[in-house]
Amino acid sequence: MWYLNGKILILGGTPGYGYTGGGLLFWDRENKTKTLLKHTDLITFHSVMSMVALPNGKILCGTTTWSGTGGEKKASVAELFILDINTKKIIWKEKVLEKVQSYNDLFYDEEKKLVYGLADRVLFFVFDPENKKNHL
Repeated sequence: MWYLNGKILILGGTPGYGYTGGGLLFWDRENKTKTLLKHTDLITFHSVMSMVALPNGKILCGTTTWSGTGGEKKASVAELFILDINTKKIIWKEKVLEKVQSYNDLFYDEEKKLVYGLADRVLFFVFDPENKKNHL
C-alpha cells in the first residue's frame, strides 16, 4: 500500500485463492473513484509486492512470482518495473536480479537518487532508477 500526495492510494499484492497474478488498485480518496490494473496490464502472472515513489510522477514496483494461496506459480523470475502514475503505463521493466522470486522492500534515497531493496527476504541490493542498473 502506498499513498500519492495523500490523495491517491495505491494497493498491490497477491490475488485471491486459486489465482495467479495480482494487479494494482488506484483509489482516488477525493473523488471516490478507482482504477484497477490487472496483472495482464502490468506483467502477466506476477503480483506487485513492493512500491516506492520516484521523482516526476513515477513509481518503482517490485514483483513476486508467487501466486495467491491455492494458485499455481507460472513465472520464473521476479521483475522491477517503473510505472508512470499519470498514464498508468509501464515505461521500463527488467529481470534485474537472476533467480529472484520476490522484491520484498524498496526505499528511495532522495539525496543519492538510489533505491535500496531487499529481494527474497535476505538479498540486499542497490538500484539506480535513472540508469536502470543494479549497483551490487
